[in-house]
Amino acid sequence: MAAQEIHQFAECITCHAWSPDHSMIAFCPNNTEVHIYKFIADKWEKLHVLSKHDQIVSGIDWGRSTNKIVTVSHDRNSYVWTQEGQDWVPTLVILKLNRAALCVQWSPKENKFAVGSGAKSVCICYYEQENNWWISKVIRKKHESSVTSLAWHPNNLYGQSRQGSSDTVEPSKPRGGAHENCITCIVPLRKGSESIVKRFSTSGLDGKIVVWDLENHVTITQ
Repeated sequence: MAAQEIHQFAECITCHAWSPDHSMIAFCPNNTEVHIYKFIADKWEKLHVLSKHDQIVSGIDWGRSTNKIVTVSHDRNSYVWTQEGQDWVPTLVILKLNRAALCVQWSPKENKFAVGSGAKSVCICYYEQENNWWISKVIRKKHESSVTSLAWHPNNLYGQSRQGSSDTVEPSKPRGGAHENCITCIVPLRKGSESIVKRFSTSGLDGKIVVWDLENHVTITQ
């Protein structure tokens, strides 16, 4: 595994997500905004700033089929962003949480999404066509601490969540050294209908986004 691309976008990045064709990237520069950049003429250019949240944006996911962006924040709310022409139009999703929302992920069919929170619980949000709004339901089975990561089962019905833990685990062997601080987000990079992930990207408190190749063992020079 080796770092193939290293991009310095900001002083600090809390989370990020890629557009379906990987030509654009959305990230939070450790504040209430989401910045969208596109790679144009050999350089990254800022195209949009999504600003609706009141506190730090802690999770972003970009739908591969619908092209919709979902964001969550420490303000305990979520927004679903739909591109209309040159603008991104937000729709508020009230999560009914009493603690910060920490992570979010679209389901495989992208007709609903899951949100992990500091309230030791998970919200499942889905669109109600009849009333033209998003509904949020809290899963009653609680974790013992904050939910920091989510993953959906391919059948679109079930999800798996992960909580913070201090349990002892076997030490892993560190790979690479592209980041200079903590890694805050990991995103798999799939092409089309690929089932095997060969590339992924990471963002960190150093403001970098790094693209890693699992099959290449030669790291680029920074």
